[in-house]
Amino acid sequence: MNFDSRITLPSSLPEFAGVKFTFNKMTEGRRIKLRLAMADYHAKLREITDQASKIMEDTPEDALKAFVLHQKVSEIVSDQINPMWVRWGLKSIDGLTIDGEPATVESLIESGPPELYAEIADAIKSASGLNEQQRGESGPLTTSGAQADGRMSDTSAAPVVN
Repeated sequence: MNFDSRITLPSSLPEFAGVKFTFNKMTEGRRIKLRLAMADYHAKLREITDQASKIMEDTPEDALKAFVLHQKVSEIVSDQINPMWVRWGLKSIDGLTIDGEPATVESLIESGPPELYAEIADAIKSASGLNEQQRGESGPLTTSGAQADGRMSDTSAAPVVN
């Protein structure tokens, strides 16, 4: 049996008919490397989430603070996390040139068509098998297996007792 660790998909966007992109499937080793690479961004998101949890949104000032924090999260996801996913996962793009040169991962991120970039980023993240929180896109991020109420899930390892 052969395990193919990459996926090739055609673009589903009509204006990019004939464009195909190849990206990595999620494996245990790749997941570990990606999580380590994203650790700083996840820490920033946790900090923002902590700040947001303290806002009651009872006043216009609170609503503005919450909006600003939401904007910060959106910026981190679009400016830091999504490009990291594309750099991590995208291996090749066939059938696309950017400024007369064959498209590369970096040229797609820097100068490529935004709708194709979004399609590729979404495909990579969707195929990863991780949920939004694990992909660093929403919700409070945590490095523990504890659920929101502090109980451990049934898939978490038992705490170490010294």
